[in-house]
Amino acid sequence: MLLWPTIAAAGTCSAVPVQRRYIMTSREQKEELAWAKSEAYFFNHGANIAAIAFLISFDIGMAAWGAWEFTEPNRTIDNDVLRITLPIARAGGRIVTWNTALLLLSACKYMWTWLRGTPIALGFPINNVMPYYHRMFAQTIIVMGCVVHSVPQIVNYATENLKIEFSDFWSQNTLA
Repeated sequence: MLLWPTIAAAGTCSAVPVQRRYIMTSREQKEELAWAKSEAYFFNHGANIAAIAFLISFDIGMAAWGAWEFTEPNRTIDNDVLRITLPIARAGGRIVTWNTALLLLSACKYMWTWLRGTPIALGFPINNVMPYYHRMFAQTIIVMGCVVHSVPQIVNYATENLKIEFSDFWSQNTLA
């Protein structure tokens, strides 16, 4: 039963029961209940879902950028193994670098305490940064560093397509 506020002649407000025009079927009640449950779920967890989607899209962008640097329009590689493994290793390395920066940023306790008083706190789940996102960044670094970055490099060194060269860092230009 719905209540509809009305103003009586004396100026007092009273609630008058209003009947629905039809009786809801059990299917309509289930649909309304499902809508209410999903609305409550997204009200409570929507900011987390949006933040995770944003971070995953940035990870995909960083991986695409890393792989793009070693693809055909930018670099020509004569070796068939390196043509496959270097873009994969570079993509994993970019994700590791990006998530390491986010991991360190998520550990800045005083910055997050300061951000609680700003409008950013309305749209970003600051309370979940340290336990949840910090762990998520660390797990991403472990997986991307150990699997996506290291395995192609191990293949490169095992097939001797890349050679480990030891030299005096200060006397030779090894980074060029």
